[in-house]
Amino acid sequence: LLLDLRPGEAVPPSFVEEFTEMVNKRQFKQAFELCRNETSFIGRVLTAGMGRLQYGIEDAREAMAQMTESVKSGKDSWISYLGVVGTLGPLLGLVGTVSGMVGAFRKLGEAAGAPDAGLLAGEISHALVVTLVGVAVAVPAIFFFTMFKNRLTSISVNAANLADDLLTQM
Repeated sequence: LLLDLRPGEAVPPSFVEEFTEMVNKRQFKQAFELCRNETSFIGRVLTAGMGRLQYGIEDAREAMAQMTESVKSGKDSWISYLGVVGTLGPLLGLVGTVSGMVGAFRKLGEAAGAPDAGLLAGEISHALVVTLVGVAVAVPAIFFFTMFKNRLTSISVNAANLADDLLTQM
């Protein structure tokens, strides 16, 4: 996601420049071929729009909007895994906490007389370590989930607006 959701990757400046140059020279067929060979976000959106341009600008815009949502949805599905990890991390930590506390109480119950502080400390330590691991996994996952979600929204809006501008030039 770090590599895929970069503005320069989604909307390569060299592609935009080359496409604009072809359109300005009225080389529409070559511009369409350039889009078809481009796998970036904007290339896919423009290809969908240009494929429907013969039916009017509104139909082309609708096709571009649908492709934008399709590409965004595909990337969003990968981002959602970070949300799952961010949600499950603390829950797994809670399971470790409960497990460690059950072990500590078991040691208390088994002890005849004063319990061994070392055994209790080991069980409580287990509980705290697993809780820490759960939180340590969840915090970065939630951070990156939010970061990628916002980045995807920004890229989608920018690519859709730029694609509409480029298509309108035609």
